[in-house]
Amino acid sequence: MLTKNKNNTKKLVFRSDGALLPEIGTGHIVRDVTIADYFVSKKILKKTEIVFVSRTDGPFRIGYDLIQESGYQLEAVDDDQLEWNSPQESKVLKDIDPNLLVIDRLSTDLIWMTDLKSSLRHVISMDDTGDGAFVADAFINAILHDFPENEAGYIGYDYLVLKSNSADIKTEVPMEVNRIVASFGGHDSRNLMGFFLNNFNRDDIWLAKGTVIELLVGSESKKIIKSWAAQVKKISIRYDVTISLLIRPPDFLDRLVKADLAVLSGGLTIFEAVSLGVPSIGLPQYQHQLDTLKALTAKKAIRLGSQEMRLDQKSFTRIFAEMMQSKDKRQLLKKNGPRLIDAKGTERVITVLSNFIH
Repeated sequence: MLTKNKNNTKKLVFRSDGALLPEIGTGHIVRDVTIADYFVSKKILKKTEIVFVSRTDGPFRIGYDLIQESGYQLEAVDDDQLEWNSPQESKVLKDIDPNLLVIDRLSTDLIWMTDLKSSLRHVISMDDTGDGAFVADAFINAILHDFPENEAGYIGYDYLVLKSNSADIKTEVPMEVNRIVASFGGHDSRNLMGFFLNNFNRDDIWLAKGTVIELLVGSESKKIIKSWAAQVKKISIRYDVTISLLIRPPDFLDRLVKADLAVLSGGLTIFEAVSLGVPSIGLPQYQHQLDTLKALTAKKAIRLGSQEMRLDQKSFTRIFAEMMQSKDKRQLLKKNGPRLIDAKGTERVITVLSNFIH
């Protein structure tokens, strides 16, 4: 059973949701748990001083589960009190009255944030493209860079909160791709995994004998998992490879770093891969992910595997085959990735937040 908060000392509160819904996903909760873990590991805060406020029912159940697994406290609030930018949500957060409130979502309203900020000591927003961001004590937009300059803004890849560490980076790119990882977020709303697996039905794909393919998936429906398992069985029969379908593996990052090639959606995992120097092909779930993937492609840190938002099997297969066959192309991505995104973003974000906690 998830622990409800009974401690009056609430130094850091995260207001974020995780859901099996378009535009929400699980990235916000995962990032906030990573930040919380860092505060605890560095003995800046005790675990009991950190609280989450999140919706928990229906499609939001996955966010609840992630917080439960992390061991952090969840404030007991009904979902109907947590509609974004609502007076009810504002009242809940005011009543909690933390030293620092971090709001992690895509948009806050100016009037709503102004009212909230007038009653709380400190408010920081993350990934916020709404007008409310400018009222916060600080806003951190590591991914969405198209933002006016502001002295309270911390913008750019330097502020990416990642779990990866530069010490994990593989030193060499092999001549042949022997390990492939495919992962498309906590909720694969476009069935990108099915699209990726269909790639192996074509005659112009070649895999080395003994290639290991790992499909790292989130909490999907039994129906979609069953359909992927059927595709996996056909691929296993056609090729002499080892292919595994793994649901939310606890060693996700360890598996990613060992990959010679990854096929990923445009959420936080693509940044983990880039920072680790894992050559990657990106496929977007949503428009903002496409923007991310196009920006990384322009920096020669990944390859975009779609035609804008359109998924084209022939085009993707050509790009996939090129990456499989060319060590030089994989080497280029491996070299450019860690140069673009280092592994120090979490430390920078912690520094920003620490200025407002006490």
